[in-house]
Amino acid sequence: MTDVQSSGRRRKRKRTPRRDVFSPKLEFCEYVCPRCKEVIKDLPVALGDKDSGRPVHFDCVLSFLRESECLAAHEHVVYVGQGKFAVIVFPNPASTTCFSIVRLIEWETKNTLLEWRAGVAKICSQVS
Repeated sequence: MTDVQSSGRRRKRKRTPRRDVFSPKLEFCEYVCPRCKEVIKDLPVALGDKDSGRPVHFDCVLSFLRESECLAAHEHVVYVGQGKFAVIVFPNPASTTCFSIVRLIEWETKNTLLEWRAGVAKICSQVS
């Protein structure tokens, strides 16, 4: 017999239960942020401290830069990648699609190898 019964109504098929996708929990060394003194729970997102090289919360770095940079009206600090931030300005404050970079802030130097980051990369590369 097909999916359509003689009455013209479709039979409901039993759905197989959805299997949970296995995602292993990554175990990282525990580090304390030197700026806020709290444990860093998301180590792959952390940045290296400018002075010591130890991991620091991304949000702590962003807050520090917002306070320490002399920002004019309508200027914002944003992360642009590779350990760099930028001070940007939106010509039209109503639209965030167009902006200009006022200056770049290099937080992490490009050629510095941070010991803790090598450990994070090793653990993350083992997950397939």
